[in-house]
Amino acid sequence: MRASNWVARCAGWLILVVGLATLLMGGPARAQAPPPVTGVVVGDEGERPVSGATVRLRGVDPSTVLRTTRTDRDGTFRFAEVRPGRYTMEVQVLGYEMHQRAMIIEGGEPRNVTVQMKRAEASLETVVASPLRRPDRVRDVPASVSVLGPEWIRREGGTSSVEALRSAVGIDVAQTGVDRRLLSLRGFGGPFSGTPYALVEGRPAAAPLLGTNAFGAVPTPTIDMRRVEVTRGPGTPLYGPESSGGVVHLASRDPFQEPGTSVSVGGGSRSFVDAQFRQAGVIGGAVGYKFTGQYGQANEWGLDPDDSKDAAEIRRYYTYDPNEAIPAGRPTVDRQLRREDQYRTYNASGLLRYRMGTETTLSLRGGYASLTSPLQTGLGTLQADALHYGYGQLRLERGTFEAQVGINRNLPRGDTYLLRTGESVVQEGTKWTGAVQYGGRTDVLETRFLVGGDWEVTRPGGASSTLAQQWGDDGMGRYGTFVQATSRLTPRLSATLGTRLDYNDGVEEASMAPRAALTVAVAPKHTLRASYTGAVSYPGTDPLFDADRFSVDPTVRTTGRTVEVGYKGAVADDVQLTVDAYYEEKADVLTPRTVFSPVRTAPHTILFPELEYGVADRIRYGGLDASLRAQLAGRTTAVANVSAVTDDTFGEGAARVALNAPAVKATGGLDVGVTPGLSVGATAQYVEGFPVRWGPYVGAVAPYTRLDLRAEYAVPQVPGLRVDVSAKNVLGPPHREFVGAPELGRMVVGRLTYDLPSARTNAGWAQGRWPSPPVVVLIVKNQFHPLFGTSCGASRCIRDG
Repeated sequence: MRASNWVARCAGWLILVVGLATLLMGGPARAQAPPPVTGVVVGDEGERPVSGATVRLRGVDPSTVLRTTRTDRDGTFRFAEVRPGRYTMEVQVLGYEMHQRAMIIEGGEPRNVTVQMKRAEASLETVVASPLRRPDRVRDVPASVSVLGPEWIRREGGTSSVEALRSAVGIDVAQTGVDRRLLSLRGFGGPFSGTPYALVEGRPAAAPLLGTNAFGAVPTPTIDMRRVEVTRGPGTPLYGPESSGGVVHLASRDPFQEPGTSVSVGGGSRSFVDAQFRQAGVIGGAVGYKFTGQYGQANEWGLDPDDSKDAAEIRRYYTYDPNEAIPAGRPTVDRQLRREDQYRTYNASGLLRYRMGTETTLSLRGGYASLTSPLQTGLGTLQADALHYGYGQLRLERGTFEAQVGINRNLPRGDTYLLRTGESVVQEGTKWTGAVQYGGRTDVLETRFLVGGDWEVTRPGGASSTLAQQWGDDGMGRYGTFVQATSRLTPRLSATLGTRLDYNDGVEEASMAPRAALTVAVAPKHTLRASYTGAVSYPGTDPLFDADRFSVDPTVRTTGRTVEVGYKGAVADDVQLTVDAYYEEKADVLTPRTVFSPVRTAPHTILFPELEYGVADRIRYGGLDASLRAQLAGRTTAVANVSAVTDDTFGEGAARVALNAPAVKATGGLDVGVTPGLSVGATAQYVEGFPVRWGPYVGAVAPYTRLDLRAEYAVPQVPGLRVDVSAKNVLGPPHREFVGAPELGRMVVGRLTYDLPSARTNAGWAQGRWPSPPVVVLIVKNQFHPLFGTSCGASRCIRDG
């Protein structure tokens, strides 16, 4: 009996010790923690790591976000202790298609994967940022959007960074010179409002007080452009009154993702010469830098006095009195001002970017540009002679939080004057901008929300500034706040609601712009959407625009509302179709009423106004944009676009308003990959004639058709060397694309671009070294096999730097 008691006691103590050990060591089930999931994200080149990509683990049922992280400087990511189960991995980064893959996590060895992102800007899976001020796929965005990538920009660019937009649907590009382009989205472009809101890396790009988007003065050369995002329809609920005509967002190349040196030299018709330079790299693994520079010049197309339309434009130019001194440097004929048919620009920009871990980035940008060129604005043609422009921007990004402050400044140098009056335009002006926003998620209906605010203050300089006299030394400011949320009502139906409140201290009033949209995925690759958007806009802060000069209250506010329905779909990944139908209504639209000639009352004295503007009570119109893109056999791509508006003029008499763009436009293009290094393409475009009432430009543009050809060749004997040739308007006779602009003839431009060989990017870049290109291998049964962007499965990937 005693022996049995002793055995029982020993057994009890043993059970107690084992139990304590189990508790202390986490128990048998917890002795081995779940394995991690690690990996690397690379670009479609197969070598370049993609840093800053958002990686999410979603559950399969329900489909909710369980874990989120970002890739490090060398493109790597890690999820610690992922429990066994079924997951969906989602990788998202701007400019690439969203990557999704199903994963089964089992106990045992860690899971290591390689994700190869696909860059295809025309795809509906491409991630964009500007439509919602946060990243999302094109097909999920409740807006009409187009994306152009670097290859297309380079091939189509020719002499302007925005020339590539000509072939996009719903965008009208009117060429008025070698580098000058007037943009309008869906047609309507008012003389002082309604033009697209141009952004570069989130910073307003327009020079202060010019009253126009002078893209030639934006120090972002083509060699450094990564993509262009275009959002058609008013962007007021997110970007403010300046964006009532849509948003054009230019993005540049990241030094972390694309280090190295690039040089480009171009030349062609009209003595066109262009040279561009880019140098980018990484210091110490945490600091990225970039420097760019450009110089370009050409002989502009001129106005022909023997042509009736050109002669009408010339007659508007100012003639100096015999007793009046002509300012030095101004070209004249018989004492009448003439355009200086010379285009010249040079610019430089720099970027320093500091990365603090995977979540935080601090960027400092700055740039400077000089432009000599005629410029068409709502006030008439300006002759810019060495117009100087500079900018600076400080931007902080931490996860979904962003904050920035910027300055754009016209420098008081050179001589810019209005050809119709000879009056110097006040060039000194400063625009301060700032923005802050935060995005988050909640589990309620899988809601993603965005809140933020921004402001712009324009201050004119110079004692003679009419704007300074009107608005005071503090200038004019606009301050806004916005909120927007997107919720998943059902697995296929999402709703977006938002609103924005702005206060304009120039008119001392507030305005509100609401937005509501529904998006339904009728099938995995087919999406329908419907939206309502409110818009408001004010006349621009132009240096010559004041009540005394133009006989109209410059505080007039144009309001609008837009109803839109659209479809985005892909058939077997080879054919993509987008269709957008919209109806717009605008009230209190500013429109020119009468055009006067200067009246001289005495030497050195001119009686104004030259122009009078009225306000149209209400205009209504509808439109349709349709685009078809097909990947044909081999390496051939075909594109067809058509845009149509119900009317191009509205109203009667003095309040008549013109669309200032064609009511019908059709474009067709074909690109053929002849060999792996050679591709050729052509684009044909038909533009219907249209009337113009845009400031002093009153008349009509005749219909025209143009054919553009292009070719690209990657020289195999010299890796990194490309040859691009573009020929514009190769078949058609000279034609005019806007009232007051000269007729355009043929233009042929050739360009050599050389990307110096360098270590593209890998872990060595993160350490500040110049390593050899990385090699990625997969170990399977102790055998080495090359791996180019495929999944490593349950095996381990080894990257040898």
